[in-house]
Amino acid sequence: MALDNGGSAENDPSRQVCRVDGHVHIHPDFPISRVLDSACRNMGLAVSPERATGVLLLTEMAGVDRFGALPDHAGDWSIIACAEAMSVVARRDDGSRLFIVAGRQIVTAEGLEVLANGTVQALPDGLPLTEVMAAVRDLGALAVLPWGVGKWTGGRGRIMKALAARPPASDGFFLADSGVRLTGTPRPGILAQGEANGWRVLTGSDPLPLRNQAAAAGRYGFVAECALDPDRPFHSLAAWLRALERSPDCYGALRGLGGFVAHQTAMQIRKRLG
Repeated sequence: MALDNGGSAENDPSRQVCRVDGHVHIHPDFPISRVLDSACRNMGLAVSPERATGVLLLTEMAGVDRFGALPDHAGDWSIIACAEAMSVVARRDDGSRLFIVAGRQIVTAEGLEVLANGTVQALPDGLPLTEVMAAVRDLGALAVLPWGVGKWTGGRGRIMKALAARPPASDGFFLADSGVRLTGTPRPGILAQGEANGWRVLTGSDPLPLRNQAAAAGRYGFVAECALDPDRPFHSLAAWLRALERSPDCYGALRGLGGFVAHQTAMQIRKRLG
């Protein structure tokens, strides 16, 4: 991929508010062009000049590296390297622009997930939570603990409640809500508990490894009110997030009952079939 040299449009004040999907999987059978087209549509980039820029924070699982294999072109999109190793920019002829930021999803020894936003470095699964959080911090990435269906219950729930009961140990530590949560259900209490103790809560779509979920990117996320440096988009976004005193506003909608049931059923079948 060629290096992106930016341009005057990046300094346009109308582009200083962007939508960020903080939990994006591009699963192995997801076409890149469909993911980008869907994210653009879901974020309203093509029809809303003040939201002409979006950000996809990738959270790739062990053994997956779609970021490293991104092509120069995908459908109507050109994909161009930024000056920082963890970011590229995808541009479409209609002016739509999506920054794609590398990141990992790590499963800890306790069975919790940690999202490492903003790194190309793979971290092994199976390490204790405190070690994973520290390793992500030391890489200069953001360490995010995302809610998941059934994942903050029992012993894991007790660990999360203990974490949320005290302030985060770093300004780069966050909690996160997920777009797979069923609409109309109460917001997880751990998120409110964490916010009361200084944690900021991010949001993301968290596409499932199901074929129709290739269209889910950008459907749920948060609003960043900052001017992104086109050469270093992750570093400028991360600096804004680290300085926040409260959770950023979110956008999008949670999963409706029909979609929630269908997707959870499909996931259970997938697990049983291996």
